[in-house]
Amino acid sequence: MSQIPLIAAGGIVDGRGVAAAIMLGAAGVVMGTRFLAAEETSLPREYQEAIINAVDGGVSTVRSRVFDEIWGPSPWPELYDGRCLRNASYDDVAAGIPMQEVMRRFYLRLREGQDKELNVKEAGSVCGLAQAWDW
Repeated sequence: MSQIPLIAAGGIVDGRGVAAAIMLGAAGVVMGTRFLAAEETSLPREYQEAIINAVDGGVSTVRSRVFDEIWGPSPWPELYDGRCLRNASYDDVAAGIPMQEVMRRFYLRLREGQDKELNVKEAGSVCGLAQAWDW
């Protein structure tokens, strides 16, 4: 048996998820999205509300490299991507628009003050469970 502790992450949003991970052998858990909308978090309220208002995290969030590449060349190896709330830049890439044009559109929208939807908001698929959280 290995002495390397296993840390569970992803999809854990409450005490039941923590208990399940521990019962399955995890030494601990990592929760990220669950705490993004916490009162103590120093994130813009708009970001927090976007996470709380996401209806289905599996639909309203997507995994893609566009969220890193929108700010310039991604330093991450091709294997790695991130999960964020779906936005117009992701939809542009999914429609086959070249990254250079996606970036141009992003900065144009940002300059025009349309950044509410365009800002990259990192969030896991658990954001769809926000209705069950006691904020």
